Amino acid sequence: MYTDFKKWQQDGGALPPDESLKEELLAVDYFYTASEKMQLVLKKTIKELLGRSPDRADACAFNFYEQVRRSTMPPGGVMGRSNDWGIFEY
Repeated sequence: MYTDFKKWQQDGGALPPDESLKEELLAVDYFYTASEKMQLVLKKTIKELLGRSPDRADACAFNFYEQVRRSTMPPGGVMGRSNDWGIFEY
């Protein structure tokens, strides 16, 4: 999500003038694992650096979460309905 968010910004995406958001985005960092996979630093580390959770940065990044998973409801579902989650189908 964060890599897609970064690409969107580089392609001209605009962010509001929000100092808290700016601080949070600058605190998000990444590294490469031994198997050469990119990994974000732990949220715990970012919280320690900022003194708060990077909620605004996370909210922006979540806009780039493309995969919607179907939830399965227990038998009977809500109010006796079955697993009808058609609103998530594209």
